[in-house]
Amino acid sequence: MNDLSKTKKQLVDELNDLRGRIALLEQDVTPQTPDHERNLLQTLIDNLPDLIYVKDRESRFRLANRTVLSRFGLSEPSELIGKTDADFFPPSEAQGYLDEERRILETGEALVDAERKIESPGREPALALVTKVPLRDEHTGQIVGLVGLNHDITRLRQIEQEMLAGERQHHLVLDALTDAIHVIDRDHRIVLANQAFHDWLRRYGMDDDPMGRSLSKVVPFLPVSSFDQYEKVFTTGRGVEYEFEASVQGMSIVVEVRKVPIIEANGVNRVATVLRDVTDRRRVEESLRQSEDRIRQMMKSLPIALFSFEAGTNRTLLVQGDVKRILGYERDRILADPTVGRQIVHPDDLPATDEAFRVGLASMQPFEVELRILHGETGDVRYVQQYIVPVGDDEGRLARADSVVVDVTERRATEQALRESETRIRQLVDTLPVVLSSVEAETGRTLLLRGDTRGILGYDHERLFSDPRLGLSIVHPQDQAAAYNAFDQGMASRRPFSMTYRVVHGETGEAVYLQRYVVPVCDSNNRLVRHDSIIIDVTSEREAERRLKLLSQVAEQTTEGVAVADLDGKLLFLNRAFAALHGGEEADYLGRHMSVFHTAEQMPAVQLAIQTTIAAGRFEGEIWHARKDGSTFLASMHTTLLRSESDLAVGVIGMMRDITTWKAMQASSALLAEAVKNAGEGIAIWNESWRLTYANASMLTIMGCACLEDLAALKPFSSILEQGQERRGSVRARLRKTGVWRGRLQGKRKDGSTVSLAAAFSRLVQDGGHELVVGNFTDMSIEEAQVEQIRRLGREAASLLDDERARLSRELHDELGQQLTAMNLGLAWLESRLATAESGVVERLSEVRDVQIRMTQTVRDLARSLRPAVFDYQTLPEALQSLVGEYGQSSRITCHIKASPPDLDVPNPLKTAIYRITQEALTNVLRHSGATRCELKLCRTPKGIELCVTDNGTGADPSRLEGTTSLGIVGMKERATALGGEVRVDNLRRRGVRVTAVFPWSPAEQS
Repeated sequence: MNDLSKTKKQLVDELNDLRGRIALLEQDVTPQTPDHERNLLQTLIDNLPDLIYVKDRESRFRLANRTVLSRFGLSEPSELIGKTDADFFPPSEAQGYLDEERRILETGEALVDAERKIESPGREPALALVTKVPLRDEHTGQIVGLVGLNHDITRLRQIEQEMLAGERQHHLVLDALTDAIHVIDRDHRIVLANQAFHDWLRRYGMDDDPMGRSLSKVVPFLPVSSFDQYEKVFTTGRGVEYEFEASVQGMSIVVEVRKVPIIEANGVNRVATVLRDVTDRRRVEESLRQSEDRIRQMMKSLPIALFSFEAGTNRTLLVQGDVKRILGYERDRILADPTVGRQIVHPDDLPATDEAFRVGLASMQPFEVELRILHGETGDVRYVQQYIVPVGDDEGRLARADSVVVDVTERRATEQALRESETRIRQLVDTLPVVLSSVEAETGRTLLLRGDTRGILGYDHERLFSDPRLGLSIVHPQDQAAAYNAFDQGMASRRPFSMTYRVVHGETGEAVYLQRYVVPVCDSNNRLVRHDSIIIDVTSEREAERRLKLLSQVAEQTTEGVAVADLDGKLLFLNRAFAALHGGEEADYLGRHMSVFHTAEQMPAVQLAIQTTIAAGRFEGEIWHARKDGSTFLASMHTTLLRSESDLAVGVIGMMRDITTWKAMQASSALLAEAVKNAGEGIAIWNESWRLTYANASMLTIMGCACLEDLAALKPFSSILEQGQERRGSVRARLRKTGVWRGRLQGKRKDGSTVSLAAAFSRLVQDGGHELVVGNFTDMSIEEAQVEQIRRLGREAASLLDDERARLSRELHDELGQQLTAMNLGLAWLESRLATAESGVVERLSEVRDVQIRMTQTVRDLARSLRPAVFDYQTLPEALQSLVGEYGQSSRITCHIKASPPDLDVPNPLKTAIYRITQEALTNVLRHSGATRCELKLCRTPKGIELCVTDNGTGADPSRLEGTTSLGIVGMKERATALGGEVRVDNLRRRGVRVTAVFPWSPAEQS
């Protein structure tokens, strides 16, 4: 918008320079102005796409270009001249225009680049930049009217919104693709990569953070020829496809590569590469080829034996072939012994073989029998296939039987291997996102169907088998004619072909793009028998291609700079904005050839734009320009053919603006999207229907999910958005009310483990009123475990501290107390012996006796403070009552205690914590509050123990309540935290302070 405002300002300055000439043309008082210049300016104004008009001081139209007439639905200037806006607009709207123009005429202040919606009779409303400047008489300087210019920016705003939407969604498309995709620049540095590429790098043990690094460093096993292919794409602008083999971590892999040029205004500067690991597919193909070779070799070396038997006697009449290898008997033995044939038949197959021979010979028709035999030399069981042809005599009676015996043992083994191979292939097909089908040509009946038909087509196998017409009916209505025609032409060629079309998914109803590879199968007479197909869902690929094209296109039309050139390229007119963009003044360029704005390399594109303008009447595109200082910039160009009054082409009008910065912003936006994707904290986005539309890699990792679909389907994750926290309410309800929610969430990962999240949600309203909810998540599970460990250590430390206090109390009482007692006895003995001594000695002894008494009392007080004796023989309410009594005696504060139940008692660590917190709270009341009354409440609740100490004093400094400046408050909170509880210190509304301590204590512990 800054560039557009700057352009408008420069255009206003130019119009101010021309306003005198326009006014003189209107009044026809400049006979000295050349007709050629006047016609040129009039033609220029008429051909500008902006609405340009001139009004007098009564806001009547005095001059307007053809664009204004077209906008008002008028054909002649006479229909507009002399009229006001009231003749074309409703009264209220016309009055608003009139008031605005009167203000400009009275103050002389111009209206520049006011963005507003404009109405025109019979037209749709449009968004425009409106500029109105006062028109002054060049001799008197008085304002004689105003010049108006309306620049339509409706399409510009639409393009900006489309581009913003594309930028927000393109990374979602890339991450949805299963192929590994990355983009490199001319220095072979990776500037963009999808999630599949990162996964591909991790799979083979390479660095999965490739951004900005050289491709040869990220993928070191790439062959040199791969970089030659890149240079070929950069040079020719045509994509390439190939495969290469490499060894990675001891594994041999085969990679299918597709390099696609990204064509920009100045050529190919980046190349997108699609990698697909086809190692498994190549292994399967190689296995099939090897299997076919083995079968062919077996058929070439197949052992065959020929026999002829006499019908009545079973005597062998003829033996030919490798009978020794097949049966294990010499030829002479078989000829000499008619019983050999039955001896070698496996006993289990003999009854069935005899029956087959009886029936077959009786029919006098050729037949075949497969049976097992016992090899005469090795004794091995072998399989043979015997083809028998009964031969009759002249009367039609059976005379002999001729047969061919083939050893099919290896064939049987091969068939078993093929069955196993077919099973493996079917399993592979069932796991790949493809569908294999075989359809009878004449009836359309499905003969074979394998693969994920429900996922790709939305129909199960049974439905497709039962309805022969279903495959044709699901073709998208818009693609039916083209798909049927392509299919008929392909089948007529009798050659394999492929086709791409859309179908309507049977379950979702959405359009799905399919790539279908069809192989027609014909009989020996070239009659079509069936057609076999491989169907692949290519919806994601087609959508990705569409998104990439959308992001690579730039459609921009502005009037930042204006220039006019004749058909030979000579500059006839240019405004100051056009000259300033090229680093010069108007005088530097007028009369010169337009090549002054371009380098030799840029001129072919300029010449093509001029040729297009002459042929089609206009041109829109992007062209590189050169400034006076040698620097270059990219401009969005809009050219229109300039015609004379006799409708002859006399030149070209060009309008442009610098979009170099805008292009750079596109690249920055792509880098920003990449940064969000790789952010350390989890980020997720929901649309206004609360459907999850995006989650970055960290979000998936936190919840233990592999993809967005897993996270969206995770019920515990979606349920916590409804539940939230009790005190804060539902996340959704809070967002509807305030637009922001922060707090903790508890949920379940995909593996069932519990996760604690620190979450922050924000509701954002996009242009157009659509809403998005953005959530930031941090995994707090480890931190909470550490906090719990700290609390456990605190409890243990508190217990150890109490034990140590008790020990010190006992030591003081037992050891030091006994010594003081002994001292007391000694002093008593001295007093009895020195009763008659000097008065000074007796006084000194009395002083020592007083010190001993004070020391004894000090030791008792110290022992009682370290370990109050009430803990050993009193319940908690009784101990607190004693404490309250002591404080009441040492102050003028009236203290009361209420305990429920009165005989409540708790474990010693909890009793100690409650006693010390009460002690500290009463000390604060005594020292700081100035209170006259204090109330202490102790009660048992279903969840634990609650203590409240309330005074009626003057309150407390808020900084002390935060616990940052008061060691006493910090100590109370630490004692409670160590036992899993909490302490709150609050100023009351009227006056005073309430200290509340809450400790968890389960009913089982209470009992």
